[in-house]
Amino acid sequence: MIKYIFMCLLCIHIIGDFYVQREDMALKKEKQFKWTVYHAIIYAAIGIVLILLVLPDVPWLYILIFAVSHALIDMVKFGIC
Repeated sequence: MIKYIFMCLLCIHIIGDFYVQREDMALKKEKQFKWTVYHAIIYAAIGIVLILLVLPDVPWLYILIFAVSHALIDMVKFGIC
């Protein structure tokens, strides 16, 4: 089960940070908080869809922790928080 969770989270990370996030969004989120929020919402949506498709029995709390932790990491990374 753990390897499925890891593979799912890895796919979400690759899709959310490298395919969906354009370079201009990455640059804008360094300067404006709203772009970090947009990215976090998109990332969370991708995460929710993939997790529910691959691992439908995962508790919602885990999905919420995953989405919020990515948003917090981005905020800290770009000095917003």
